[in-house]
Amino acid sequence: MAFRTGVVARWLDWWESGDVAIADEIYADGYERHATDSPASGLDALKALVAAYLRAFPDLHFDVEDAVTDGDRIAVRWTATGTDRGGLMGMPPTDRRISLAGCDILRVQGEQITESWSFYDRLALLDQVKG
Repeated sequence: MAFRTGVVARWLDWWESGDVAIADEIYADGYERHATDSPASGLDALKALVAAYLRAFPDLHFDVEDAVTDGDRIAVRWTATGTDRGGLMGMPPTDRRISLAGCDILRVQGEQITESWSFYDRLALLDQVKG
C-alpha cells in the first residue's frame, strides 16, 4: 500500500515484529510519547508496551487506512488485527480475533520520530478480548 513507506513502514515493522533494533533506529534521543495507555512517555516505556501487545497478539498486523503529512507531522489512521494468544492486562488468552481502529500522529525530523500522539478505543479492545 502506498501509505506504508519510509518512516511509517519502519514504524509499523517494529510494532509488528518487536525488533528493538528498529525502534532504536527510528526514534530520536529524547523521544516523547503522548497516550492514555501508558503513563510513561519515553522509548523504554513504549518498548515495554509493544512487547506486551506482541505477547498478547503474536500475529499483530496493521493496515494503514490513511496517512496525511503536514510539515514535520504524519497522521496515520490504522486498523490493527490479531489473535489473543497470550492474554492482555492480566486476562487469560481467549484465542479471539480482534480488530481495532486508531490513529497516531508522528512528529518526524529526518527519518526519526521525535514525538508522537496515539489514540485508540481501549475499551473496544477489552470488549473484544472479553467477548
